[in-house]
Amino acid sequence: MSGYVLDASVAVTALTEPESPAVGLLSGNDAAFQVPSIFDAEVLSALRGLVRGGKFDSSAAADLVVDLMVLPVDRWHSHPCSRACGNCARTSHPTVPPTWPWPS
Repeated sequence: MSGYVLDASVAVTALTEPESPAVGLLSGNDAAFQVPSIFDAEVLSALRGLVRGGKFDSSAAADLVVDLMVLPVDRWHSHPCSRACGNCARTSHPTVPPTWPWPS
């Protein structure tokens, strides 16, 4: 599979600025976009910030949530962490004490 990774900021621009070049980029028939699992949260967070900052209407932002959900992208969901994933204390000398106990 080939394609491009779509950054959330480009999607926000395409959703909120209909005349932007980002709209043309996303509407091209030959482009295939992939996004990480955090993509939707990033876009929603940016929309929330625009609404809270008074730069975008809340009802219009709510309509964009539907557009986001049907955006033609391949969403790559991450797998849950395994026991060893992220546990640096077991793979290297810790610089700070662990903040949670890992099951043995």
